[in-house]
Amino acid sequence: FVDQVNISDDETLDFYQSNISQFDTQQKVSLSYVELVLDDLLSSIEVTDDELAEYYQQNLFDYRTDEERQAAHILFESADEDDAIATKAEEVLAKIQAGENFAELAKTFSSDTFSAENGGDLGWFGKGIMDPAFEDAAFSLANKGDVSGVVKSEFGYHIIKLTDVKPEQVNSFENVKQEISLKVKTLKAEERFYEISQRISEVAFEVPDNLDEVADLAGKSISTTDLFSRANAPDVVSNPNVLSSAFSFELIEDAVNSEVIELGRNHIIVVRVAEHEPERTKTIEEVKEQIQQTLAAQSAQQAARDWALELKEALVNNEDVNPKLATLELS
Repeated sequence: FVDQVNISDDETLDFYQSNISQFDTQQKVSLSYVELVLDDLLSSIEVTDDELAEYYQQNLFDYRTDEERQAAHILFESADEDDAIATKAEEVLAKIQAGENFAELAKTFSSDTFSAENGGDLGWFGKGIMDPAFEDAAFSLANKGDVSGVVKSEFGYHIIKLTDVKPEQVNSFENVKQEISLKVKTLKAEERFYEISQRISEVAFEVPDNLDEVADLAGKSISTTDLFSRANAPDVVSNPNVLSSAFSFELIEDAVNSEVIELGRNHIIVVRVAEHEPERTKTIEEVKEQIQQTLAAQSAQQAARDWALELKEALVNNEDVNPKLATLELS
């Protein structure tokens, strides 16, 4: 039915005037920008072995694994001092010293039923985990298999057996040299990044009509976006602070550089408006073809509906519909 539709200029004008807001364009800008991230500087940062060794010594704690101990205990639960319970603990200690099996005695006498099922085993622990009195006693045992005396903690009375020791370990400089190298390079790059950022901030203000010196300082080329509106900004300039600056009166009318805008940690950008397209209403000449296509589609759709209803009525009335069908090429 589209071929049967003719849209007049008056219909086109009437649609244009009735729907004028549909033809308003959004303000658009194209931005030139210089972006700098920390990784841009890392490849140019050099470090010496002396610097790496110094960092290692200053941060040795980070490469040390504290001593850990594995112990088993028999607990005689008591919130306060209790002579009877303490006496009972001493009796069990005497059995251990006489050679009876610690694990079996734990299963029989320990109030800590969970560890008692495993012979009193408490697993591995470092300093600062256990009750202070318990910890002091456990770490004072010299050799695997040593058994403490009766120890009073806030939980009651313990007999502690040292079952294993993981001594303090220090990761060697050679093992962590590559890791340290990246850390030291990053620290130096951050210092350099800050220095460059400060200088870029000064130059962007002092030379406001171009980004050439900003690009030289950053060691980067100037990039430029296509025209975009606030609603469809490219990812690289979609940060709200960038958009606020990009569509500001200052950057558009005064044609100056933005301030340094932080996009994230060690990530900055400076922008300027390369091209500006103000908000406007498209002329009828610009949208005439679009309007006529819309009106033609609407008219064709209505014509098809009218034809179908006429065909339906003819079928209901048992009329011959072949002449009507012959007017269409069916598929």
